[in-house]
Amino acid sequence: MNTKTRHAAALLLPQTPEERTISNLFHELTVLSDRYKNDSVMIQAAEHVGSAIIALLNGDVGRLDQASMDKQVRDTINRAGGDGDAV
Repeated sequence: MNTKTRHAAALLLPQTPEERTISNLFHELTVLSDRYKNDSVMIQAAEHVGSAIIALLNGDVGRLDQASMDKQVRDTINRAGGDGDAV
């Protein structure tokens, strides 16, 4: 199984507490980003969730690919009108 496949599997079917935590937070980040797209006040909540995910990437991440997850988080925030580079 290649890195991309392992990463996708970990997000869709997390097996460890670390994968589950990051997967759940990323899901909530996407919900917040979609709901508050271009809302300059509420997008800050999404940025905080994104910051938490990125901080967790410094620890054990199981099958998740740290670089891919970092990019996904920042891209999600940027698409919503936030500043993914600032998280």
